[in-house]
Amino acid sequence: QNKQNCSNLKMEVPWNKDKFSYNPFNANGNLCGITDKSRAFYWNVLLGERSETKIKNEAEILEVRLNLPNQRVVRFDTNRTRSGALQSDRKSDLEYILTYYCKRNNVSYKQGMNEVAAPFIKLREHGLSLPNVFNSLSQFIEQFMPNLFCDDEFCCLQCYFVVLKLLMRYHDPLLSKFLICNGITPEIYATPWFLTLFSSKFSLEITYLFWDMYIIQGDIMLISYFSLAFIMNFKEKILGTDPSNLPQTLASLTLDTNDELIQVFRLAIELQSKTPNSFDEMVRSLDIFERRPTTIHLKEAFARLEQEFTIQLRPYELLHSIFPSKIPCAEFNEHYKPQSLSLNSMTSLGNLGQIQESLKSYYNIMLGVEEDQSKRRKMSVAITASRSSQKLCIFHEPATFTRSGTQNRLLIIDCRDQRMSKLGSLPQCEMIDKLALKNSDVLDVITEHYIEYKDKYHITLIANDEMESTEAELTTVQEANGINNWDKAVVDSSFVVKSLLINFYDKGFSYVSIIKGGFRKIHHEMEQLDLIHLLERHDRNCQLCHPPGAVSSKWLNMFAGGFKSVYNVAQKGIDYMGTNLTKSKTLPINEEADLPITTTSNTPEIDFNTDPADDEGQ
Repeated sequence: QNKQNCSNLKMEVPWNKDKFSYNPFNANGNLCGITDKSRAFYWNVLLGERSETKIKNEAEILEVRLNLPNQRVVRFDTNRTRSGALQSDRKSDLEYILTYYCKRNNVSYKQGMNEVAAPFIKLREHGLSLPNVFNSLSQFIEQFMPNLFCDDEFCCLQCYFVVLKLLMRYHDPLLSKFLICNGITPEIYATPWFLTLFSSKFSLEITYLFWDMYIIQGDIMLISYFSLAFIMNFKEKILGTDPSNLPQTLASLTLDTNDELIQVFRLAIELQSKTPNSFDEMVRSLDIFERRPTTIHLKEAFARLEQEFTIQLRPYELLHSIFPSKIPCAEFNEHYKPQSLSLNSMTSLGNLGQIQESLKSYYNIMLGVEEDQSKRRKMSVAITASRSSQKLCIFHEPATFTRSGTQNRLLIIDCRDQRMSKLGSLPQCEMIDKLALKNSDVLDVITEHYIEYKDKYHITLIANDEMESTEAELTTVQEANGINNWDKAVVDSSFVVKSLLINFYDKGFSYVSIIKGGFRKIHHEMEQLDLIHLLERHDRNCQLCHPPGAVSSKWLNMFAGGFKSVYNVAQKGIDYMGTNLTKSKTLPINEEADLPITTTSNTPEIDFNTDPADDEGQ
């Protein structure tokens, strides 16, 4: 039934039968659904081909020498890969493809490559040639796992682990805390998830359906959300497992039916839709998805990610949620527009663009994604063939309940100290009780106060300035929370925010974040956007607008403008005088010096080569 529903778009131009051996449209001009027979065609088209890496000659692959340094490992892995699905000749193809790929891309073979290549090798039974297998496999790795195999130190994989840990803490803090307290980190259970894109965990049928949807979605970040959705799907089973058996339980997790996969994929899209745009932008800005970065760059990216102890909301996104009329969604989406991961062939092969749109509709139906634009946010971006579609603002989704007469789904808690709180405040912002700066017991009361908003609102905390921390520092803060009389020297807004953050996590609050850069960065952003007048209780002479010892940009501009005017007047006067002097009289010239006579001097010439010792006493 779902396959019939994908036939809502018809072919508008004749199909180029000379260029493509397979026709995805039936006799009525409707698109046929993805089947085992048509998948080879769809993947070859959707993944595209890069001219510099494309090969056409099968002999080029089959003539490669099987002499990698770890060729024995390659052969052993190919022999045990998909034993029930791949015949001996296909396993031979697999070894040649893996060897050729490693040599051509100058990378060492790593376990996991065999699981990624196997589904492509299986497509040979449905008409995909060996060169097309290599071309599609190369494009698939480059688009969706570009650096997982090129880095021998697995720095990129470590980045994936940190991203998953941050997302789990944001969306399911109880599950996150349970795993961390029992010493279970993503390295223990998620390595095959990322290195094989779940191919090693699923049957071929489930893998094909998952990759169908993943390729059409075209978002490299989706694997992190799918991994989170996958483990959350087994939350009850994990929490009920004896801690000593957790590694075995996590290793045995799998999905057995298409319905289970669709349920998890739907949850992944929903999780991405409930994650602030700031997080995706931060991860993409590290360029860990760029093609073949240096190991040094990946190490720096990993170090930067490790500093993120929770999801941080950028001031621009915060201001958009508070002042939607000042920063419209269209402008906000343009600001956070991700780099396009377009499907290469779609723009240049005529009616293939219709395949893209029809497949999008097909999977929207399968996943239950609402087509109505007013409900799109419920399921995030609809399944699309590129990332050109933008996420709508997660804080402007129509609320199922209202608070203080507003439908804004963002709860802002201002944790600044007394000094900084005098510089103004944001509307719709709740100031923390001043007693929280003196007694940790007050934090428990504060979190209990917001219990009715648990998992319904996004909660964000504002400190004075930028704050960074690590897992160890958070543990230190957590231990300090047990002390009734805090050391006033260390109780600043940063310490309060971290303590309050831990309290929210301990009580299972999802969707808790902090503002990147604190109030200082918010103030700066509002100045840049000319929104500073919208701050409540704000004094134009505040120290953030006019830092001590700094000259206001307004006065600098006035001074620069005045200086320019004076300079222009003076220049005109000089030009006028020069013109009139030239007309009235020609100055006498000293032919030897080639200068006006008035500039000559009777000063004796100085010999700079004279020894300084000769001039002593002069």
